[in-house]
Amino acid sequence: MSSQLLDPHHFPEMCIELLVASLYLMPEPYQPPNQPQLGFFRFLHLLAHTNWQTEPVILNLNAEMTREDILEIETWFHSHRSTLPPLFLSTPYDKKNSIWTKEAPSLQILIRAAMLAGEALRVIESLLFSAIKSDWKQIFRPSLEAFDVLIHLFPKLNSRRYEAVDVKSDKSNCQLQSYLKEPGEKIPVTGFNPVNCFLAELRENYSDYALFFYDMYGGNIIPVLWKPSALLPKDFKVSHINCHKPSKDGSKVELNVDAIIDDFYILGKGVVSTIDVKSGSAL
Repeated sequence: MSSQLLDPHHFPEMCIELLVASLYLMPEPYQPPNQPQLGFFRFLHLLAHTNWQTEPVILNLNAEMTREDILEIETWFHSHRSTLPPLFLSTPYDKKNSIWTKEAPSLQILIRAAMLAGEALRVIESLLFSAIKSDWKQIFRPSLEAFDVLIHLFPKLNSRRYEAVDVKSDKSNCQLQSYLKEPGEKIPVTGFNPVNCFLAELRENYSDYALFFYDMYGGNIIPVLWKPSALLPKDFKVSHINCHKPSKDGSKVELNVDAIIDDFYILGKGVVSTIDVKSGSAL
């Protein structure tokens, strides 16, 4: 789930691991999952049908919390709900701070994850009762219709392209040649991922205006969503100059989408092949 459906930047891996652990610690009204497929289905159901606004996730790891501790956390959660993260996780060593979900996921991401999990469950149900050969990989292929911008990457610059969902079976394993030192060569580059470097630059410089999504396991597209607040016209101020341009009547400033797209090309030189901008997606 975390490798193909959820971006760890928006939905931290530790958060996913703790949610999966909750399926085994609190499986009621079912028995704990005894097959990985069942655990996967239960996790999808948890994402799709849990009301995180009213339901805290309390993990009594190693039975270190008493019933009184759990009741105290539940009472504290309901009385302080407005100040807590959208997804609240409590463990024996972190009863009230929810440190694993303080930064993410946001409420918007939780809503999107619930929609994604619900649709995945519907597809799985139809595949289970289908008489024809099933394409199970379709639940791991994201729909790109809802995004405003699609940044296409050069596959050869993607060091993890062999981990993609639809990689050809004859290319599923990267064949590495024996290392031969070249004359004048410096220290070999290991662990270098140009796509991750580019993505980090995008998020560092443009996170005030857009959300960036990426399948870190071989994805060749970075989908982008403009933040609704960034698309609103703003009063002319020094703090609003960056990435903005004067509006048509000159009374306000508005997001300069064309300039930002040009910046994407410049930052991603050598990594970005093309950028598709949905017509009417912004201004």
